[in-house]
Amino acid sequence: MSEILLEELSDNLHEGLEGKIESIEYPKEHRAEINFSFLDWKDNTQTRNFTITCDNIVDISLSTSSSYEIFYVKDHVLLWEYNLPHFQLFYSSSAVNGYEILGRLWEAHDKLLGSYSDKYVTIDPKIFIKHSPDGYGLLARGPEPLIDAYKNSIENLMETKKVFSYVPRTRCVCLLFDNGFVIAESIIIEEK
Repeated sequence: MSEILLEELSDNLHEGLEGKIESIEYPKEHRAEINFSFLDWKDNTQTRNFTITCDNIVDISLSTSSSYEIFYVKDHVLLWEYNLPHFQLFYSSSAVNGYEILGRLWEAHDKLLGSYSDKYVTIDPKIFIKHSPDGYGLLARGPEPLIDAYKNSIENLMETKKVFSYVPRTRCVCLLFDNGFVIAESIIIEEK
């Protein structure tokens, strides 16, 4: 029922309904209770109030504010860190132009992650700023889609090898608001 309510809220909430994060409470470690209100989409003279309980929080960036959109997602770039296999990308040849490689890596990074590009800092730029990498070494680490994008962006410039690292132990979901997000193992919504 809770997941259905979250999806229904995601589908129906819009700017005219005056959605608002009224408060955020932290009753115990790794738990947040978000009090959210909005005008009912069927009868906008009525206000609906919900408590959204997030358990086993792994990341949160949220404050009290208006929020005209809310999305409950199970597959999103913010979840890659917690839900997808991780790999390392090694190089095994000299770089002709370290700055070009760094530029291509950052371009791939920004293109894939968009406004969330600061969530993953997986490249060590010092390797290119001080000198072009020679021989072999670790170039980057992170979730598989990111490592694949890096590998593809420089495939004609240097030899690389993708090596499996680990699979995260937990599965997380994400609640996206206009100005923030919550990533947790469990998100439950209850109407007051």
